[in-house]
Amino acid sequence: MASIKEKFIQSVIQTHPDLKTEALDQLISENLICAHPVRLPKIVKDQADDLVAKLYEIRTLQQKPQFLQSLFNKGQLVDPGHASVCMSYDVHCSTASNKLKLIEINTNASFLFLSYHLYKSHGVDLERIKNLPEIIKRSFENEKLLWSKASEKILGASNLSANQKDTQIKKIAIVDANPKEQKLFIEFLIANSFFKSWGWDSEICDVKDLAEKFDFIYNRTTDFYFTQDESATLSKIWKDHSGCVSPQPAEYFYLADKQRMIEWFQPEWQVVLANHPLLVQALHDYVPPCLSMDSMDLEQIWTARKKYFFKPKNAFGSKQAYSGDSISRKMIQSLDLSLFIAQEKIPAPEVEIETPEGPKKFKYDLRILAYQDKVQNIVARLYQGQVTNLSSNYGGFAPIVFE
Repeated sequence: MASIKEKFIQSVIQTHPDLKTEALDQLISENLICAHPVRLPKIVKDQADDLVAKLYEIRTLQQKPQFLQSLFNKGQLVDPGHASVCMSYDVHCSTASNKLKLIEINTNASFLFLSYHLYKSHGVDLERIKNLPEIIKRSFENEKLLWSKASEKILGASNLSANQKDTQIKKIAIVDANPKEQKLFIEFLIANSFFKSWGWDSEICDVKDLAEKFDFIYNRTTDFYFTQDESATLSKIWKDHSGCVSPQPAEYFYLADKQRMIEWFQPEWQVVLANHPLLVQALHDYVPPCLSMDSMDLEQIWTARKKYFFKPKNAFGSKQAYSGDSISRKMIQSLDLSLFIAQEKIPAPEVEIETPEGPKKFKYDLRILAYQDKVQNIVARLYQGQVTNLSSNYGGFAPIVFE
């Protein structure tokens, strides 16, 4: 019987015959794909739809606190008039209540393209995901359309280049730092293959080598605000409106910067949300209490540490993240507290799966993949240890069967 990895590769080759089986075998780690789907009640999917819709509505409110605009301006950010493709909302689901709690939002999220083959290789929920490639395609096309309309509004119709007037994607770049060295370079290859099948001239580019010749840049870098030297060309393209860059820094600022998870509960935001009771309720339902670590002194942090998870405001995944159960006093003292949040710990749910070594328990989180206010797909990530990883034997990404 074929392993789940072999089935995954077969699915990829069937859709992307331009890719090579041997190369895929090297690029797909043994712990990337879990052999066991996660089964959850349909109410979890309903909550995922509601969470994404409500948080995106907060992002799009015309009225926002004055301090937020001041921070936006201080960061020399521009609003390009569009959103971000391939976002994710990472959540934990309570085992007891099936209630979702937000862990973090990502604008440069991975696994949307791979999630199509994940479900196909498992043979589950095929009717629901069969249109996923077309849904992804439409999200990219909508970004280009919104960008073109915004270009006319920002620059004036008489000042538009042919590219800015054109609402169609013709030449697209998939951009990251050292893309071939990324753990999920396989996703870049699959995205590249999809783009070419849609009639787009597509390339995978290192951000430091990026040239101003693309009308769309699918940005996978984790330099979220384009502040690093290697992002200079990317930043120029974005600020000059010479090409559509998505995901982009404004969307990161409004949704994925973890400072927002603190501010949404502050008085200035509560004034804005006073006429939006459903949004206030959504924040209380889905977003756990968070605070900036520099709002507490060292002794307070140390005393209360076990109830928190500490993570950087502008990092991603488990990078520099510390569980309060295991962090040392010396480590806390070494941190720049102004750059970290303390997030109330939301225990990861567990699922037991059968392995060749017998039954084992795995923690898991859910990655809700979305564009604007709509969920595109949902996957689980199974792991053992303190934080989500792709190194646990028999763990990895898993499809979800909603019952």
